[in-house]
Amino acid sequence: MNIADFLTQTSRTRPHGLAAISPLRAVSFESLEHTVWQIAMHMRELGVKPGQVIGFLFLREIPHLAASLAAIRIGAIQIAFSKNTTTFSLREGIQKAGVTMIFGDNNKISKAGVPAHLVTYKTFAEMRNPVDTSLRHVAPDAPYMLIAGSGTTGNSKLIPVNTTAYLDIKPRDEATRPLLPGERQFSPSPISFYTAHRRCLNGIAVGAASAFRDDEKSSFLSFCDFMGVDHLSLVPLFAEIMLGGVPADSQGVRLPDLKTALIGGSPVSEELRKNFRERISPNLTVVYGANEYGETTAAPPAMQDANPGCVGAPCPGVTLEIVDDNDKPLPPNEIGHVRIKTGTIFPGYYGDEEATAKALKNGWYYPGDTGLLTPDNVLIFKGRSDDMMIYNGMNIYPREIEIALERHPAVVAAAAFPIDAHIFHHLPVAAVVLRKPVSEMALIEYCSEQIGARGPKAISILDELPRNAGGKILKRKLAESFQLDEKLMSIIVKKN
Repeated sequence: MNIADFLTQTSRTRPHGLAAISPLRAVSFESLEHTVWQIAMHMRELGVKPGQVIGFLFLREIPHLAASLAAIRIGAIQIAFSKNTTTFSLREGIQKAGVTMIFGDNNKISKAGVPAHLVTYKTFAEMRNPVDTSLRHVAPDAPYMLIAGSGTTGNSKLIPVNTTAYLDIKPRDEATRPLLPGERQFSPSPISFYTAHRRCLNGIAVGAASAFRDDEKSSFLSFCDFMGVDHLSLVPLFAEIMLGGVPADSQGVRLPDLKTALIGGSPVSEELRKNFRERISPNLTVVYGANEYGETTAAPPAMQDANPGCVGAPCPGVTLEIVDDNDKPLPPNEIGHVRIKTGTIFPGYYGDEEATAKALKNGWYYPGDTGLLTPDNVLIFKGRSDDMMIYNGMNIYPREIEIALERHPAVVAAAAFPIDAHIFHHLPVAAVVLRKPVSEMALIEYCSEQIGARGPKAISILDELPRNAGGKILKRKLAESFQLDEKLMSIIVKKN
Protein backbone atom coordinates (compact mmCIF):
# COMPACT_ATOMS: atom_id res chain seq x y z
CA MET A 1 0.00 0.00 0.00
CA ASN A 2 0.87 3.70 -0.07
CA ILE A 3 0.60 5.42 3.35
CA ALA A 4 -1.42 8.25 1.80
CA ASP A 5 -4.12 5.62 1.15
CA PHE A 6 -5.14 6.03 4.81
CA LEU A 7 -6.21 9.58 3.96
CA THR A 8 -8.19 8.39 0.95
CA GLN A 9 -10.02 5.82 3.08
CA THR A 10 -10.82 8.25 5.90
CA SER A 11 -11.94 10.97 3.48
CA ARG A 12 -14.62 8.53 2.31
CA THR A 13 -15.80 7.39 5.76
CA ARG A 14 -15.45 10.77 7.55
CA PRO A 15 -15.37 13.39 4.76
CA HIS A 16 -16.42 16.29 7.01
CA GLY A 17 -14.47 15.19 10.07
CA LEU A 18 -11.54 17.36 11.13
CA ALA A 19 -8.15 16.14 9.94
CA ALA A 20 -6.10 19.13 11.11
CA ILE A 21 -6.82 22.27 13.07
CA SER A 22 -4.81 25.36 14.02
CA PRO A 23 -5.67 28.87 15.24
CA LEU A 24 -5.65 29.93 11.57
CA ARG A 25 -7.32 27.05 9.75
CA ALA A 26 -9.51 23.95 10.15
CA VAL A 27 -9.23 21.27 7.48
CA SER A 28 -11.57 18.33 6.85
CA PHE A 29 -10.40 14.95 5.58
CA GLU A 30 -12.19 15.62 2.30
CA SER A 31 -10.40 18.96 1.86
CA LEU A 32 -7.04 17.48 2.79
CA GLU A 33 -7.46 14.62 0.32
CA HIS A 34 -8.31 17.04 -2.48
CA THR A 35 -5.41 19.37 -1.65
CA VAL A 36 -2.90 16.54 -1.40
CA TRP A 37 -3.81 15.39 -4.92
CA GLN A 38 -3.44 18.91 -6.30
CA ILE A 39 0.02 19.30 -4.71
CA ALA A 40 1.04 15.81 -5.87
CA MET A 41 0.16 16.64 -9.47
CA HIS A 42 2.01 19.95 -9.20
CA MET A 43 5.11 18.16 -7.93
CA ARG A 44 4.97 15.73 -10.82
CA GLU A 45 4.61 18.62 -13.30
CA LEU A 46 7.79 20.10 -11.81
CA GLY A 47 9.58 16.84 -12.58
CA VAL A 48 9.54 15.13 -9.18
CA LYS A 49 9.83 11.38 -9.70
CA PRO A 50 9.70 8.31 -7.44
CA GLY A 51 12.91 7.99 -5.44
CA GLN A 52 13.86 11.64 -5.91
CA VAL A 53 14.89 13.48 -2.72
CA ILE A 54 13.06 16.74 -2.07
CA GLY A 55 13.30 19.11 0.90
CA PHE A 56 10.61 20.81 2.99
CA LEU A 57 10.92 24.01 5.01
CA PHE A 58 7.54 25.23 6.27
CA LEU A 59 6.49 27.79 8.85
CA ARG A 60 2.92 26.40 8.98
CA GLU A 61 2.18 22.81 9.87
CA ILE A 62 -0.95 22.16 7.78
CA PRO A 63 0.61 22.95 4.38
CA HIS A 64 3.64 20.92 5.49
CA LEU A 65 1.37 17.96 6.24
CA ALA A 66 -0.36 18.27 2.86
CA ALA A 67 2.94 18.51 0.97
CA SER A 68 4.32 15.55 2.90
CA LEU A 69 1.36 13.35 2.00
CA ALA A 70 1.63 14.48 -1.62
CA ALA A 71 5.30 13.45 -1.75
CA ILE A 72 4.44 10.08 -0.19
CA ARG A 73 1.66 9.59 -2.73
CA ILE A 74 3.98 9.99 -5.74
CA GLY A 75 6.91 8.05 -4.23
CA ALA A 76 9.33 10.93 -3.60
CA ILE A 77 11.72 10.89 -0.64
CA GLN A 78 11.28 13.86 1.67
CA ILE A 79 13.52 15.43 4.27
CA ALA A 80 12.19 18.24 6.48
CA PHE A 81 14.22 21.13 7.82
CA SER A 82 13.38 23.13 10.94
CA LYS A 83 11.93 26.59 10.38
CA ASN A 84 14.68 27.86 12.70
CA THR A 85 17.51 26.39 10.64
CA THR A 86 20.28 28.68 9.47
CA THR A 87 21.11 29.11 5.80
CA PHE A 88 24.43 27.32 6.38
CA SER A 89 22.77 24.34 8.09
CA LEU A 90 20.07 24.22 5.43
CA ARG A 91 22.57 24.05 2.58
CA GLU A 92 24.70 21.55 4.45
CA GLY A 93 21.67 19.29 5.00
CA ILE A 94 20.58 19.62 1.38
CA GLN A 95 24.00 18.57 0.16
CA LYS A 96 24.24 15.63 2.57
CA ALA A 97 20.81 14.26 1.63
CA GLY A 98 21.11 14.92 -2.09
CA VAL A 99 18.07 17.21 -2.21
CA THR A 100 17.21 18.30 -5.77
CA MET A 101 14.49 20.86 -5.02
CA ILE A 102 12.79 22.34 -1.97
CA PHE A 103 9.19 23.22 -1.11
CA GLY A 104 7.89 25.57 1.59
CA ASP A 105 5.54 28.40 2.47
CA ASN A 106 8.15 31.14 3.02
CA ASN A 107 10.94 33.00 1.26
CA LYS A 108 13.63 31.24 3.29
CA ILE A 109 13.57 28.40 0.76
CA SER A 110 15.04 30.75 -1.86
CA LYS A 111 18.36 30.59 0.01
CA ALA A 112 18.59 26.81 -0.21
CA GLY A 113 20.77 26.70 -3.32
CA VAL A 114 18.37 24.36 -5.20
CA PRO A 115 15.16 25.12 -7.15
CA ALA A 116 12.54 26.37 -4.67
CA HIS A 117 8.72 26.22 -4.94
CA LEU A 118 6.11 27.86 -2.72
CA VAL A 119 3.26 25.76 -1.36
CA THR A 120 0.39 27.41 0.51
CA TYR A 121 -2.66 25.40 1.54
CA LYS A 122 -5.23 27.91 0.25
CA THR A 123 -3.73 28.02 -3.24
CA PHE A 124 -3.94 24.28 -3.83
CA ALA A 125 -7.21 23.79 -1.95
CA GLU A 126 -8.88 26.13 -4.45
CA MET A 127 -7.52 24.30 -7.52
CA ARG A 128 -9.90 22.05 -9.44
CA ASN A 129 -7.58 20.12 -11.74
CA PRO A 130 -8.85 16.60 -12.61
CA VAL A 131 -7.17 14.03 -10.37
CA ASP A 132 -4.66 11.74 -12.03
CA THR A 133 -4.72 8.62 -9.85
CA SER A 134 -2.00 7.00 -11.98
CA LEU A 135 0.53 9.07 -10.01
CA ARG A 136 -0.02 6.88 -6.93
CA HIS A 137 3.24 4.99 -6.34
CA VAL A 138 3.56 1.76 -4.34
CA ALA A 139 6.99 0.59 -3.14
CA PRO A 140 6.71 -0.58 0.52
CA ASP A 141 10.44 -1.10 1.02
CA ALA A 142 11.57 2.12 -0.68
CA PRO A 143 12.17 5.10 1.65
CA TYR A 144 9.57 7.87 1.70
CA MET A 145 11.42 9.98 4.28
CA LEU A 146 14.90 10.75 5.53
CA ILE A 147 15.28 11.76 9.17
CA ALA A 148 18.27 13.67 10.47
CA GLY A 149 19.07 11.54 13.51
CA SER A 150 19.79 12.77 17.01
CA GLY A 151 22.50 15.39 17.13
CA THR A 152 23.52 14.87 20.78
CA THR A 153 27.02 13.85 19.72
CA GLY A 154 27.30 16.54 17.08
CA ASN A 155 27.24 14.02 14.20
CA SER A 156 23.81 13.49 12.68
CA LYS A 157 22.95 10.40 10.63
CA LEU A 158 20.32 10.16 7.92
CA ILE A 159 17.71 7.56 8.79
CA PRO A 160 15.54 6.23 5.93
CA VAL A 161 11.92 5.33 6.73
CA ASN A 162 9.82 3.13 4.48
CA THR A 163 6.20 1.99 4.46
CA THR A 164 7.05 -1.45 5.84
CA ALA A 165 8.78 0.13 8.85
CA TYR A 166 5.89 2.53 9.48
CA LEU A 167 3.35 -0.32 9.39
CA ASP A 168 5.52 -2.25 11.87
CA ILE A 169 5.65 0.71 14.28
CA LYS A 170 1.97 1.67 13.95
CA PRO A 171 0.54 -1.12 16.19
CA ARG A 172 3.00 -0.17 18.93
CA ASP A 173 1.86 3.45 18.73
CA GLU A 174 -1.75 2.28 18.95
CA ALA A 175 -0.98 0.11 21.99
CA THR A 176 0.61 2.97 23.93
CA ARG A 177 -1.99 5.56 22.93
CA PRO A 178 -5.21 4.35 21.28
CA LEU A 179 -6.89 7.07 19.21
CA LEU A 180 -10.58 7.16 18.40
CA PRO A 181 -12.40 8.89 15.51
CA GLY A 182 -13.11 12.54 16.29
CA GLU A 183 -10.52 12.83 19.07
CA ARG A 184 -7.82 15.49 18.99
CA GLN A 185 -4.10 15.06 19.53
CA PHE A 186 -1.35 17.63 20.05
CA SER A 187 2.43 17.54 20.02
CA PRO A 188 4.36 20.79 20.60
CA SER A 189 7.14 19.35 18.42
CA PRO A 190 6.64 20.27 14.74
CA ILE A 191 6.09 17.57 12.14
CA SER A 192 9.60 18.15 10.87
CA PHE A 193 10.28 15.69 13.73
CA TYR A 194 9.53 12.10 12.76
CA THR A 195 7.61 11.12 15.90
CA ALA A 196 5.23 14.08 15.54
CA HIS A 197 4.85 13.31 11.82
CA ARG A 198 4.11 9.65 12.53
CA ARG A 199 1.44 10.56 15.07
CA CYS A 200 -0.28 12.72 12.44
CA LEU A 201 -0.35 9.74 10.07
CA ASN A 202 -1.80 7.57 12.84
CA GLY A 203 -4.52 10.14 13.46
CA ILE A 204 -5.43 10.28 9.78
CA ALA A 205 -5.70 6.47 9.68
CA VAL A 206 -8.37 6.39 12.42
CA GLY A 207 -10.13 9.70 11.76
CA ALA A 208 -8.63 11.73 14.61
CA ALA A 209 -7.58 15.38 14.26
CA SER A 210 -4.08 16.79 14.79
CA ALA A 211 -3.96 20.21 16.44
CA PHE A 212 -1.15 22.61 15.50
CA ARG A 213 -0.07 25.66 17.50
CA ASP A 214 1.19 27.66 14.52
CA ASP A 215 1.02 31.12 16.08
CA GLU A 216 3.12 30.12 19.14
CA LYS A 217 1.46 32.92 21.10
CA SER A 218 -0.67 30.82 23.41
CA SER A 219 0.81 28.66 26.14
CA PHE A 220 0.72 24.89 25.74
CA LEU A 221 -1.89 24.66 28.48
CA SER A 222 -4.24 27.32 27.10
CA PHE A 223 -3.86 25.79 23.62
CA CYS A 224 -4.94 22.39 25.00
CA ASP A 225 -7.95 24.09 26.62
CA PHE A 226 -8.92 25.98 23.48
CA MET A 227 -8.53 23.00 21.14
CA GLY A 228 -10.05 20.42 23.45
CA VAL A 229 -7.00 18.17 23.23
CA ASP A 230 -7.55 14.52 24.17
CA HIS A 231 -4.02 13.20 23.67
CA LEU A 232 -0.68 14.88 24.30
CA SER A 233 2.85 13.92 23.24
CA LEU A 234 5.83 15.67 24.83
CA VAL A 235 9.57 15.68 25.31
CA PRO A 236 10.69 16.41 28.90
CA LEU A 237 11.57 20.03 28.08
CA PHE A 238 8.00 20.79 26.99
CA ALA A 239 6.60 18.98 30.03
CA GLU A 240 8.73 21.24 32.25
CA ILE A 241 7.43 24.30 30.38
CA MET A 242 3.85 23.16 30.96
CA LEU A 243 4.51 22.66 34.67
CA GLY A 244 5.91 26.19 34.81
CA GLY A 245 2.45 27.44 33.83
CA VAL A 246 0.73 25.80 36.80
CA PRO A 247 0.81 27.75 40.09
CA ALA A 248 2.42 25.80 42.92
CA ASP A 249 -0.65 26.30 45.13
CA SER A 250 -3.18 25.17 42.49
CA GLN A 251 -5.66 22.48 43.45
CA GLY A 252 -6.30 19.38 41.33
CA VAL A 253 -4.86 18.59 37.92
CA ARG A 254 -4.70 21.24 35.21
CA LEU A 255 -5.93 19.04 32.32
CA PRO A 256 -8.50 16.72 33.94
CA ASP A 257 -10.03 15.63 30.61
CA LEU A 258 -6.73 14.57 29.03
CA LYS A 259 -6.98 10.88 28.13
CA THR A 260 -3.28 10.18 27.58
CA ALA A 261 0.02 12.02 27.87
CA LEU A 262 3.21 10.47 26.51
CA ILE A 263 6.65 11.73 27.49
CA GLY A 264 9.82 10.42 25.85
CA GLY A 265 12.74 11.39 23.68
CA SER A 266 15.20 11.82 26.57
CA PRO A 267 15.39 10.75 30.26
CA VAL A 268 12.36 11.70 32.38
CA SER A 269 13.25 12.41 36.00
CA GLU A 270 11.21 11.03 38.87
CA GLU A 271 10.41 14.58 39.97
CA LEU A 272 9.05 15.45 36.53
CA ARG A 273 6.89 12.32 36.47
CA LYS A 274 5.54 13.01 39.95
CA ASN A 275 4.82 16.69 39.33
CA PHE A 276 3.20 16.06 35.95
CA ARG A 277 0.88 13.38 37.33
CA GLU A 278 -0.08 15.52 40.33
CA ARG A 279 -0.48 18.89 38.56
CA ILE A 280 -1.18 18.26 34.85
CA SER A 281 -2.69 14.79 34.35
CA PRO A 282 -2.46 11.43 36.13
CA ASN A 283 -2.64 9.63 32.77
CA LEU A 284 1.09 9.80 32.04
CA THR A 285 2.94 7.11 30.10
CA VAL A 286 6.73 7.27 29.79
CA VAL A 287 8.05 5.82 26.53
CA TYR A 288 11.47 4.81 25.25
CA GLY A 289 12.49 4.29 21.64
CA ALA A 290 14.44 5.56 18.68
CA ASN A 291 13.67 7.05 15.29
CA GLU A 292 15.00 3.86 13.74
CA TYR A 293 12.40 1.63 15.43
CA GLY A 294 9.78 3.91 16.97
CA GLU A 295 8.57 3.30 20.50
CA THR A 296 9.91 0.07 21.95
CA THR A 297 8.89 0.26 25.64
CA ALA A 298 6.11 1.99 27.53
CA ALA A 299 5.53 2.58 31.26
CA PRO A 300 1.94 3.46 32.28
CA PRO A 301 1.39 5.00 35.74
CA ALA A 302 1.12 1.72 37.69
CA MET A 303 4.36 0.41 36.19
CA GLN A 304 6.14 3.66 37.08
CA ASP A 305 4.97 3.32 40.68
CA ALA A 306 6.19 -0.29 40.89
CA ASN A 307 9.52 0.41 39.17
CA PRO A 308 10.83 3.93 39.91
CA GLY A 309 12.95 5.31 37.10
CA CYS A 310 11.77 2.75 34.56
CA VAL A 311 10.95 3.42 30.91
CA GLY A 312 8.61 0.46 30.65
CA ALA A 313 8.13 -3.07 29.36
CA PRO A 314 8.64 -3.98 25.69
CA CYS A 315 5.73 -3.02 23.44
CA PRO A 316 3.87 -5.75 21.51
CA GLY A 317 6.09 -7.21 18.81
CA VAL A 318 9.34 -6.01 20.42
CA THR A 319 12.09 -8.27 21.77
CA LEU A 320 14.53 -6.42 24.01
CA GLU A 321 17.66 -7.81 25.66
CA ILE A 322 20.53 -6.54 27.80
CA VAL A 323 23.90 -7.93 26.72
CA ASP A 324 27.54 -7.62 27.76
CA ASP A 325 30.43 -6.41 25.60
CA ASN A 326 30.53 -9.82 23.90
CA ASP A 327 26.81 -9.79 23.08
CA LYS A 328 26.02 -12.37 25.74
CA PRO A 329 22.54 -11.83 27.31
CA LEU A 330 22.73 -10.71 30.93
CA PRO A 331 20.43 -11.80 33.77
CA PRO A 332 17.97 -9.39 35.41
CA ASN A 333 19.37 -6.42 37.34
CA GLU A 334 22.73 -6.42 35.53
CA ILE A 335 23.67 -3.34 33.51
CA GLY A 336 24.65 -3.82 29.89
CA HIS A 337 23.95 -2.75 26.32
CA VAL A 338 20.38 -2.53 25.07
CA ARG A 339 19.53 -4.37 21.86
CA ILE A 340 16.19 -4.53 20.08
CA LYS A 341 14.47 -6.74 17.52
CA THR A 342 11.05 -6.21 15.91
CA GLY A 343 9.11 -7.58 12.94
CA THR A 344 11.09 -5.51 10.45
CA ILE A 345 14.79 -4.81 10.16
CA PHE A 346 16.00 -1.23 9.98
CA PRO A 347 17.68 -0.91 6.54
CA GLY A 348 20.64 1.08 7.79
CA TYR A 349 21.79 4.68 7.65
CA TYR A 350 21.63 6.54 4.37
CA GLY A 351 25.09 6.48 2.79
CA ASP A 352 26.86 5.53 6.05
CA GLU A 353 28.07 1.92 6.07
CA GLU A 354 30.22 2.40 9.18
CA ALA A 355 27.33 3.65 11.32
CA THR A 356 25.08 0.90 9.93
CA ALA A 357 27.58 -1.84 10.82
CA LYS A 358 27.83 -0.49 14.36
CA ALA A 359 24.06 -0.33 14.89
CA LEU A 360 23.00 -3.59 13.20
CA LYS A 361 24.39 -7.00 14.19
CA ASN A 362 22.83 -10.39 13.44
CA GLY A 363 19.33 -8.99 13.08
CA TRP A 364 19.53 -6.90 16.27
CA TYR A 365 19.52 -3.12 16.49
CA TYR A 366 21.87 -1.55 19.03
CA PRO A 367 20.66 1.98 19.90
CA GLY A 368 23.84 2.78 21.83
CA ASP A 369 22.09 2.80 25.21
CA THR A 370 22.77 1.03 28.47
CA GLY A 371 20.25 -0.29 30.94
CA LEU A 372 19.03 -3.21 32.98
CA LEU A 373 15.93 -5.37 32.97
CA THR A 374 14.07 -6.10 36.18
CA PRO A 375 12.90 -9.67 36.91
CA ASP A 376 9.52 -8.56 35.48
CA ASN A 377 11.16 -7.56 32.16
CA VAL A 378 10.89 -3.82 32.78
CA LEU A 379 13.68 -1.63 31.37
CA ILE A 380 15.61 0.80 33.57
CA PHE A 381 17.50 3.23 31.34
CA LYS A 382 21.08 3.97 32.43
CA GLY A 383 22.33 6.31 29.71
CA ARG A 384 24.24 6.27 26.45
CA SER A 385 26.88 3.58 25.96
CA ASP A 386 29.33 6.09 24.55
CA ASP A 387 28.74 8.36 27.56
CA MET A 388 29.76 5.67 30.03
CA MET A 389 32.65 6.83 32.20
CA ILE A 390 35.54 4.75 33.43
CA TYR A 391 36.86 6.35 36.60
CA ASN A 392 39.77 4.60 38.29
CA GLY A 393 38.67 1.35 36.61
CA MET A 394 35.04 1.76 37.77
CA ASN A 395 32.19 1.97 35.26
CA ILE A 396 29.90 4.93 35.99
CA TYR A 397 26.68 5.56 34.08
CA PRO A 398 25.61 9.19 33.61
CA ARG A 399 22.00 8.51 34.45
CA GLU A 400 22.76 7.37 38.00
CA ILE A 401 24.50 10.70 38.69
CA GLU A 402 21.63 12.64 37.10
CA ILE A 403 19.06 10.77 39.18
CA ALA A 404 21.02 11.53 42.35
CA LEU A 405 21.24 15.24 41.51
CA GLU A 406 17.58 15.46 40.48
CA ARG A 407 16.59 14.24 43.95
CA HIS A 408 18.09 17.39 45.48
CA PRO A 409 15.32 19.95 46.17
CA ALA A 410 17.36 22.80 44.64
CA VAL A 411 18.01 21.07 41.28
CA VAL A 412 15.70 21.60 38.31
CA ALA A 413 17.71 19.65 35.71
CA ALA A 414 21.02 17.83 35.57
CA ALA A 415 23.35 16.39 32.95
CA ALA A 416 26.32 14.14 33.76
CA PHE A 417 29.18 13.48 31.37
CA PRO A 418 32.87 12.56 31.36
CA ILE A 419 35.85 14.75 30.73
CA ASP A 420 39.23 13.27 29.90
CA ALA A 421 41.63 13.05 32.84
CA HIS A 422 44.86 11.16 32.23
CA ILE A 423 45.25 10.09 35.85
CA PHE A 424 41.75 8.64 36.17
CA HIS A 425 40.88 7.92 32.47
CA HIS A 426 37.58 9.80 32.84
CA LEU A 427 36.48 12.28 35.46
CA PRO A 428 32.69 12.21 36.10
CA VAL A 429 31.31 15.75 36.19
CA ALA A 430 27.91 17.34 35.86
CA ALA A 431 26.07 20.55 34.97
CA VAL A 432 22.91 21.63 36.77
CA VAL A 433 20.18 24.24 36.61
CA LEU A 434 18.89 25.37 40.01
CA ARG A 435 15.61 26.62 41.39
CA LYS A 436 17.25 28.02 44.53
CA PRO A 437 20.88 28.68 45.55
CA VAL A 438 23.14 25.85 46.63
CA SER A 439 26.91 25.48 46.33
CA GLU A 440 28.69 23.11 43.96
CA MET A 441 30.45 21.45 46.89
CA ALA A 442 27.15 20.86 48.69
CA LEU A 443 25.81 19.09 45.62
CA ILE A 444 28.97 16.99 45.28
CA GLU A 445 28.68 15.91 48.92
CA TYR A 446 24.96 15.21 48.49
CA CYS A 447 25.71 12.85 45.59
CA SER A 448 28.56 11.22 47.50
CA GLU A 449 26.13 10.35 50.29
CA GLN A 450 23.81 8.68 47.78
CA ILE A 451 26.10 6.91 45.30
CA GLY A 452 29.53 7.08 46.91
CA ALA A 453 32.57 7.15 44.64
CA ARG A 454 30.36 7.16 41.53
CA GLY A 455 29.27 10.72 42.27
CA PRO A 456 30.46 13.74 40.26
CA LYS A 457 33.85 15.19 41.12
CA ALA A 458 32.99 18.66 39.83
CA ILE A 459 29.75 20.48 39.07
CA SER A 460 28.98 23.53 36.97
CA ILE A 461 25.91 25.65 37.72
CA LEU A 462 24.27 27.06 34.57
CA ASP A 463 21.24 29.20 33.76
CA GLU A 464 20.14 26.57 31.25
CA LEU A 465 21.42 23.36 29.66
CA PRO A 466 22.18 23.48 25.91
CA ARG A 467 19.68 21.41 23.93
CA ASN A 468 19.01 20.51 20.33
CA ALA A 469 15.71 21.31 18.61
CA GLY A 470 14.19 18.10 19.98
CA GLY A 471 14.96 19.04 23.58
CA LYS A 472 17.87 16.62 24.06
CA ILE A 473 20.80 17.90 26.11
CA LEU A 474 23.99 18.46 24.12
CA LYS A 475 26.50 16.78 26.40
CA ARG A 476 29.41 17.11 24.00
CA LYS A 477 28.92 20.86 24.03
CA LEU A 478 28.86 20.83 27.82
CA ALA A 479 32.06 18.80 27.96
CA GLU A 480 33.84 21.12 25.53
CA SER A 481 33.00 24.18 27.61
CA PHE A 482 33.52 22.64 31.06
CA GLN A 483 36.15 24.44 33.14
CA LEU A 484 37.86 22.38 35.83
CA ASP A 485 39.43 24.42 38.60
CA GLU A 486 43.09 23.44 39.17
CA LYS A 487 42.68 23.66 42.92
CA LEU A 488 39.72 21.29 42.79
CA MET A 489 41.67 18.91 40.56
CA SER A 490 44.50 18.76 43.09
CA ILE A 491 41.97 17.98 45.84
CA ILE A 492 40.51 15.16 43.75
CA VAL A 493 43.98 13.71 43.16
CA LYS A 494 44.78 13.80 46.90
CA LYS A 495 41.52 12.04 47.76
CA ASN A 496 42.40 9.20 45.40
